[in-house]
Amino acid sequence: MVGFGESLKQAQLKEWTYAYLSYELLKDQLELIVSAVKALGPRDKLDRVRPLKIMFQKHLESEIIKILQFYEVTFANIRDVKDECIRTQEELSMQDSELAPELKLALINRQREQWRDLANTTVDLLEYISLNMQGLRKIVKKHSKNVEPLMPSKDIGATRVFEIHHPNEPGKKLIQATFLSDEHIDLLTTMQEHEELQEMCQTIRRALAELQFVASKIESSTPISMSQGSSLEMGCSPLDWQSDDMFLFDLRDRRDPGHGSHHSQRSLMLWQRTVKNIQDHEPILEKLAAAAADAQKNASLVSVEDDWFAKQAAIFTAPPRDTEAVATKLGLFLNLLSTFLYMANYNLVIPFISPFCERIGVAESYGGIMVGAADISAMIAAIFYSIWTNHSFRQPMVFTAVVLIVSNAMYSIAYDWGGLPLLMTARLITGFGAARSLNRRYIADFVKKENRTLASAAFVGSSSLGMAMGPFLAIPLDGVGSRKWLGLTFNNVTLAGWVMCGAWVVFLVVSILFFAEPPRRKVPESEQSLLSDYHQSSSGSSSNGDAHDCKTFPEFPKRSTFKFHKDPSFFPTMVMVTLLFALKLEQQGAVSSLPMFTNKYGWSESNVGLFLAIMGVVVIPVNLMMGVLSKYAKDQVQCLFTNLLCLVGSVIIIGVPYNVFDNDAGELGRLRYFSGFTIVYVATIVMEGAAMSLMSKVIAPEMALGTFNAGLLATDSGSFGRFIGNLAVTLIGHVVIQEVASDGKNKAVVNISMFGDISFGAYAILSIMCIILVAASYKRLKQASH
Repeated sequence: MVGFGESLKQAQLKEWTYAYLSYELLKDQLELIVSAVKALGPRDKLDRVRPLKIMFQKHLESEIIKILQFYEVTFANIRDVKDECIRTQEELSMQDSELAPELKLALINRQREQWRDLANTTVDLLEYISLNMQGLRKIVKKHSKNVEPLMPSKDIGATRVFEIHHPNEPGKKLIQATFLSDEHIDLLTTMQEHEELQEMCQTIRRALAELQFVASKIESSTPISMSQGSSLEMGCSPLDWQSDDMFLFDLRDRRDPGHGSHHSQRSLMLWQRTVKNIQDHEPILEKLAAAAADAQKNASLVSVEDDWFAKQAAIFTAPPRDTEAVATKLGLFLNLLSTFLYMANYNLVIPFISPFCERIGVAESYGGIMVGAADISAMIAAIFYSIWTNHSFRQPMVFTAVVLIVSNAMYSIAYDWGGLPLLMTARLITGFGAARSLNRRYIADFVKKENRTLASAAFVGSSSLGMAMGPFLAIPLDGVGSRKWLGLTFNNVTLAGWVMCGAWVVFLVVSILFFAEPPRRKVPESEQSLLSDYHQSSSGSSSNGDAHDCKTFPEFPKRSTFKFHKDPSFFPTMVMVTLLFALKLEQQGAVSSLPMFTNKYGWSESNVGLFLAIMGVVVIPVNLMMGVLSKYAKDQVQCLFTNLLCLVGSVIIIGVPYNVFDNDAGELGRLRYFSGFTIVYVATIVMEGAAMSLMSKVIAPEMALGTFNAGLLATDSGSFGRFIGNLAVTLIGHVVIQEVASDGKNKAVVNISMFGDISFGAYAILSIMCIILVAASYKRLKQASH
């Protein structure tokens, strides 16, 4: 069996040998790396193999740049030849109609030879694309098979990846970091799509068909004037052969519809037969069509994925073009501030659950549903804002501020009036202020490619800081006394709501005055006219029985109906959605029940706020550390490890004694509870980053587009998980605590112990199920992500 390297040598055009991918040289370099890997010990591999992989990748990319530059120059030469052929054919169309038929045919044959020469050169360039794309795919596959792929990382300056897709197994792909610049990525995309080259194929076919049509008319001794004009001269679209066919017959019929209609009809029939059978006369066209199809197939298997890190913030769409990247610094700041304030608002209630529940006369376990009520409306709001942002960004941003001003005022008023119903209504309204899908989309649609990673990191950081700042607000408010004014109580519990209300008022004013609505790209009237004409002509030609015979060349891909449930990416994507749901359930259940446990240790609201603030800040360096470790540990491994940590943390808390009258038991219980809580909380935060990263690798490209996209799926799965976690706190608390709330203090302690055993026992079972799920689907996740 002949290896690919030998096949590449045999298929190369001799004059272009220097311009092809140096496959054998790259293979030799890869073999040296493999030998070094085998010779090095486990401790040396991490430090010494990575520079070798970087060197190999840079050598590979120098080869890619060579290919791109050669393609650019060669295509420019081919384009010049095409223009010259068109000029010659225009001159031919202006020849004196009194020329002898033999001379006319000689001129036509000479013109045919020019187009055939151009077709042969075009075939060579199309085969050049195919061979080099195959070589690139083969060498990256060989690298991945023998050495761990080089993963993207900011410290090596590679934040993009090559995605090499399997030709026969959809959904299976390899990933390799790339150092290519924006300019070279644009050139690579141009070469892969080769739209102008495909148009040239159609132009060649049309020109040869036109020459054959005229020659047939001459040979059949049917009168025809060469001065009737060339379809190429008239600027007819080479992609739509039926729209301007009358240019080919008799221009006089166009000027006077009543003149020569019978002659035009016969010419139309002859033209359609010529188009249908042109490959019988011009064998080069069959070769041209096959080369175009192969180039399109091979080029589609290689792509460069931008914004690798942006996807961890659930931003899956491609970055905008520079002309459409209109995000301003203030606009981006306001979107990040919106994320920060909402997450602070969401967690604000947690430190004050115990005093608020006591004030309105309900059990502490109601804190779960108090927090979770916002998640119900947040799921609806995510869809609502995804649709609204198709038309405006400024309006929904102002709307969120108004909603949260109202909800915070209602939250504070509920302390004195309205009780639980008003409080639940306030929290439901709070969820409608969850504009995270809006904030993500602003980054996705309007931030430049080179700034998108930083903006995505700022989005994640704003969310984390907001989660910490909400509870932290309890600390400065701890020393505030209680005052009555206009029948309302102003103390540390209610002032938290009024402070957030004031923050949203400031945000509202700034947004109204200074936030600039990003302009939406509108299709120019000229484009609209062309599109309208195209669709009309397409629909008109579709009724013609011979229209389909014109479509010999592969057309540009048409967007078909995407069936996600039948796509190979469906199963791995749903595994990731399940993990996102489970981790949010465990995380929010643990956080919302925190005041119930800390109350038994005599903690104040400020103690709870400080602890949660510390947890929120701690996860930032932990995430950075995991980002470094991700170079050496696959996302699947991280998901398994963090689920195992959740299991360990939950098991530590099960059976914790809460007997506050026994100092030794109380200290042991305190140590076990906070250790277990910290492990669960940090593990779920880290798991979220790994799950989002893995989801970005397995998600189908079609799911990155439209209103109901992957970002919305990730947002709503997390919101639903938080809601179920909060609901579980209330339901378990209702069963375990409320029924014995009238008994003595000792029984009350036993109840909280039972609550901890049931809730964290459930989290332990959920963690085991997630471990089994990831382990069982490990191979499929690995295939989908590579």
